[in-house]
Amino acid sequence: MAQLLESLLSIPGTEIFHSLRLSGAAPASADHAVVRGNIVFLLEAQRRPGRPSSLHSAADEFHALLGPDIEVIPLVLVHPQSAAPCAAISADGAHLASVGQALERIGDTLAYSFGDWRSRPEVRALLVSTLA
Repeated sequence: MAQLLESLLSIPGTEIFHSLRLSGAAPASADHAVVRGNIVFLLEAQRRPGRPSSLHSAADEFHALLGPDIEVIPLVLVHPQSAAPCAAISADGAHLASVGQALERIGDTLAYSFGDWRSRPEVRALLVSTLA
């Protein structure tokens, strides 16, 4: 997964973080984050769709950390060979997608925002502080 995400680094200003953790009353985590400007995709990898996920809650916690002008988008990535089809949105509010669907959506979103992009070093610093 991490190697596939690296392909997104060809979009200028894109950064990828792995193994993020927030401590607190309700600890939050994400397997990966893809960041560009004020857009943060939080990613969780699953082998089987439908397994309970706390990614939506984690997205709320990361949004509180990063600030109201940062868009945090949770994506649960299901293994492409799982038997169940991907659904548009999981029961807890996080989007479900295959790895290919997720890469396409993230790439399209980041490329679409190219003209509006500006560096956000404070977002990078806050995400670095959450690395496990």
